[in-house]
Amino acid sequence: CLPKDMRAITHLADKANVEVPVLRSILESNMKGLRNLVTRVNDAGTGRIAIYGLTFKSGTDDVRESPMVYLLRSLAGLERDVCVYDADINMTTLRIEHADLVKYVRERPADAFADADIVVVCKKGFDSHAAIIPASSVVLNLFNQERFEISNKQEFLY
Repeated sequence: CLPKDMRAITHLADKANVEVPVLRSILESNMKGLRNLVTRVNDAGTGRIAIYGLTFKSGTDDVRESPMVYLLRSLAGLERDVCVYDADINMTTLRIEHADLVKYVRERPADAFADADIVVVCKKGFDSHAAIIPASSVVLNLFNQERFEISNKQEFLY
């Protein structure tokens, strides 16, 4: 909810004619981080990219303000072969709010990870799917609060 809240606070500050440069810099900093993330994932190698997690957080089907929506759209815009798996996604809601993303969603983890050269982990719960990741895959773990063991696979924590 941070982006929405920051926009609301800065809007109120504008209406009150109050300068809030630190608060304004938060959104700019987050966007810079997202652009860097796209670059890192894009530079991680060629081939198919599988993203684990599209929703804002685990246990919710909310994709509003999810940075992974930006990641997915950006990589698709770079014409990368990309797909996503997220058990929490509500496909009906996704079709209404983000129809352009539906074609990238895989309903089964095996369908998303089977031929993945790069796997981007964006939320907790990935450890239960680690066994189906190809041994040659590069795993970019962006959700570093959770450690998991992947034998014979490269794991990079960011």
